[in-house]
Amino acid sequence: MKLTQWTLTLIAVLAVSVPVLGQEVSVTATGYGGGAQATAIDEATQDAMRKAVEQGCGVFIQSKSVTKDFVLVKDQIISESKGFVTNHKVVSSKYDPNQQMATVTIQATVSKKLLISKWALYEASMNRIGKPKVMFVTALYHGKRMVRSKEAENNLRQPFVKARFFVVDAEAVAAKKKVDLQLAAAEGDMKALNQIGSEAGTDVIVRGKVTGELTGKYGSYGGTDPYYKYTFNYQFNIIRLSDSRTLHSFSDNFTTSVQSQSPSDAFRVGADKWSRTIGPHLRTELMKYWAFMGQNHITFHLEVRSIKFRPAKKLRQWLKEQKWVVNVWQDRFRQGIVVLRIESKISVETAMDKLDEQSAVPIEIQDNDKTHIRAKYGKEDED
Repeated sequence: MKLTQWTLTLIAVLAVSVPVLGQEVSVTATGYGGGAQATAIDEATQDAMRKAVEQGCGVFIQSKSVTKDFVLVKDQIISESKGFVTNHKVVSSKYDPNQQMATVTIQATVSKKLLISKWALYEASMNRIGKPKVMFVTALYHGKRMVRSKEAENNLRQPFVKARFFVVDAEAVAAKKKVDLQLAAAEGDMKALNQIGSEAGTDVIVRGKVTGELTGKYGSYGGTDPYYKYTFNYQFNIIRLSDSRTLHSFSDNFTTSVQSQSPSDAFRVGADKWSRTIGPHLRTELMKYWAFMGQNHITFHLEVRSIKFRPAKKLRQWLKEQKWVVNVWQDRFRQGIVVLRIESKISVETAMDKLDEQSAVPIEIQDNDKTHIRAKYGKEDED
């Protein structure tokens, strides 16, 4: 039987496209997490899912490594790994109470089709809206005393510089205007920050407040330097300059132990560790907001208090199944409080109605401030 050139071409296209578009791959991956048992196991499971996506789609991801904005798009994709895992089974789960570390191994099914589709969407958004001009203002405290750390500031900026963002030199403009940027960041003086941002031609202000507290000291035996334990509590707001609107905010803490001769030296090293860790995360958070702008989606937080691990997990799963939810991430789960970040196709007000009427777990909506819905697990008995 003779095959025409058209038939041969069609066979070749199908041979290439069908495996790519329809293929799902099964992989085994191990993840790690720290903290209290429930939190550590959840973090370890999420880490395993990220690794499963990198393993399952490694060939495709590597093929995109020469493309423009590869690092940014990859960060976005990996941060949403759970959305590409269509099914997973926990093979083993271990928790070490002494180290407060969990190890979880999963067997996961990863959808290449979903990942490739999402990758194309992010690339299109980046090409359409580009990267924002960013201005950083961060207030750093050692206890109650405001301090300056050029190393920490550079660590926060470096991931943006490497990804070829235009990072505004706010210090030079502030010096001309005689504005103390750290003080303005600490006090939330948006008038001063807007003035500096407008003068510098920025699109987005990333404002942070960080406090490093000495929470422990141990191990000073036999003339060796002691270990100082520092906890850095931080909050960042991503603010659009055009209307001074806070588009996204997140907060968390970072704990580290440093062997040093003095608390001040330990603080400096701890601040360096913290900033190196949070810098790439900060870039990912900013690009999530910027990508949402290109897709006409909105992002907001849902904070639910007095909730346990299982209902929190059930709520997150229910949200993932809703047509109006594009994606959902768990930002934090500590001491009975879960904070979920939701990418939505509908307004916050409409989302509140759906949560109140249709949620898979009972929650009582208490208030919202446009970007943050606060609720309590369970509803009051009706008369």
